[in-house]
Amino acid sequence: MNKKQFVFLNFCALLTFGTLCSIDVMAQNTVNISGQISHHKTAKISVYYFTDYIQYSQKIAKTTLDDQGKFSLDIAIQQRQPAFLKYGRVSVPILLEPGKPLQVQADASQLSSTIKFIGKNGGDNQYLIAYYQRFMANGKQYAVYDYIKKMTPSEFLSYLKTERQAQIQFLESYQKQASLSAAFVQYQTQTYQIQYWSNLLGYPRNKVYFTGKQVTLPKDYYSTLPKKFSWKDEWLVSADYQSFMGYYLGHKFHQKYPNKTTTSDYYYFVKNAMKNQNASRAMHTQLAKIVYGGLSGGNLPLSRLQGIYNDFMALNSMPQLRELLKVQYQLAKQLDKGKAAPTFTLKNLAGKQVSLSDFKGKVIYLDFWASWCKPCMKEVPHAKKLKEKLQGQPVAFLYISVDENDKMWKRAIERKQIKGEHLVAPGMQHAVAQAYNARSIPRYVIIDKAGNIWHRNASRPSGRAYQQIMAALDSK
Repeated sequence: MNKKQFVFLNFCALLTFGTLCSIDVMAQNTVNISGQISHHKTAKISVYYFTDYIQYSQKIAKTTLDDQGKFSLDIAIQQRQPAFLKYGRVSVPILLEPGKPLQVQADASQLSSTIKFIGKNGGDNQYLIAYYQRFMANGKQYAVYDYIKKMTPSEFLSYLKTERQAQIQFLESYQKQASLSAAFVQYQTQTYQIQYWSNLLGYPRNKVYFTGKQVTLPKDYYSTLPKKFSWKDEWLVSADYQSFMGYYLGHKFHQKYPNKTTTSDYYYFVKNAMKNQNASRAMHTQLAKIVYGGLSGGNLPLSRLQGIYNDFMALNSMPQLRELLKVQYQLAKQLDKGKAAPTFTLKNLAGKQVSLSDFKGKVIYLDFWASWCKPCMKEVPHAKKLKEKLQGQPVAFLYISVDENDKMWKRAIERKQIKGEHLVAPGMQHAVAQAYNARSIPRYVIIDKAGNIWHRNASRPSGRAYQQIMAALDSK
């Protein structure tokens, strides 16, 4: 996962049912956001939002404060749009709506706690800030991960019920003293239920990820889940619903076919499960995610994905999904097994230029990472053990950091004692990260002794990396 994905998903947990989180192509509209930031020291201010739920592409509008701290921005949006107002290092959630100008007043020294919204949807925006302070600020949004690690299934269910009740009570209490639109209240109430189900479904897999241990669930663990769901196209605009669709359909697939594991199997299951529900756009979006995931994040050769790619392109009615998958298909084609690995030359720790060709004749285990990436840091001790097992073998461990801060990059290497060849390609949009389709990290690629792609999306050190590297070593 990358930074912007994580931030977006946490924000959309605030307001994502009905028409609040949109990715549909609609008539373009404009909304004005203006205001004043008192006691300002930094002049730059911006508003940004995400335009899709697959790649999490951003649109950004920027301006500068005048001498009095005033600003005004006209922002192109399609319909109700969750966004972020960013000033300095602080980003606060806002909700933009066409035809509803939003005014902002805040003190730069304590922006998130002093910000006030004025406008037709000012009350809804003020609730988002209050909710953020109550449930998410100061690391509270990360608490669920600690609970997953520590709690038994029954304890976690109890926690989820308590949290959902707290959310509803907070909304009801806030509504008594402030003006909230009826539609907004309905969206929030329904969203809290969807969040409950999504967290319930995600717990078993996340428990294994965090602890490395399988978990035994009580027989009634899934009893609150609806047995069937009638998907609707209007739900596409909800990030929470899109997330829930993936969790729910995946759960139903594994229930029905516990021994089927391929991307193609899942694709055709989802297609069959959704085809008669008069929700073609919802189905196409979910199928696009499956194909995209196979092309960008899977280990399968392109030939094993060709069937579902062709099926989707013939079935799909949404132009933006067609173009998205066309681009991803070409990337997967360039990184298919046996293709020449994209060449690069990057700076190492000493400031010298190092090229991929310098390691020809060795199997290369390419690791895209960053100092701020917790899953990356979690793999460090496993990587150390992997290197010990491969000692004496012609294997190069090549680390490419996407850190944009050299000090943080070097500090992480020293603090964690990460041994290997270290290079830096600043930013997820760097040409090298893009060439290797490293849209999220950690990302691993195995290159064979001839300089060709062996695995475009290799296993982590904690997974099957050893077996994959050994297979590359044994290849002719």
